[in-house]
Amino acid sequence: MQKTLLEITQALLPEQSRTTTYYPFMVGAGCEALRIRFSYAPKALADEAAADAIIDVGFQRYVLPEDRAALNALRREVKPLVNLVTLSLDAPDGYRGAAHRHDPEQEHVVRAADSSYGFADGPMLPGAWRVGVSAHAVITRPCTVRLTVEEERR
Repeated sequence: MQKTLLEITQALLPEQSRTTTYYPFMVGAGCEALRIRFSYAPKALADEAAADAIIDVGFQRYVLPEDRAALNALRREVKPLVNLVTLSLDAPDGYRGAAHRHDPEQEHVVRAADSSYGFADGPMLPGAWRVGVSAHAVITRPCTVRLTVEEERR
């Protein structure tokens, strides 16, 4: 039997890059597993002019003026610019793991044994858990995140 514990749709903006938002949820006694479905879209910025503007800002901020001409040839190699949003999970007794992957559609299972890669096996403790959604780089306006956490029990 499955029960939805958390369902979030969030629109992220570039100003939210380098931030993490935490979403709490309660796990009941008898939970055997948590199934986490996570996606964000779009993955890449399709607008070439917008991508060039972002690259120009980066060059101004991080590249010495005398090096900019040489690096200008690398523009094509860094495109397309992409969003990167990841998630982490905390159990009542602490950090349980993370999925710092580039795939914009993910599904993870956390349980006492044989959890998805990146998540520690351990008891499915009842109580307050939380998912952290980390916006490492938000390039598009907006980047829409969808997150669902389901509790599985017999």
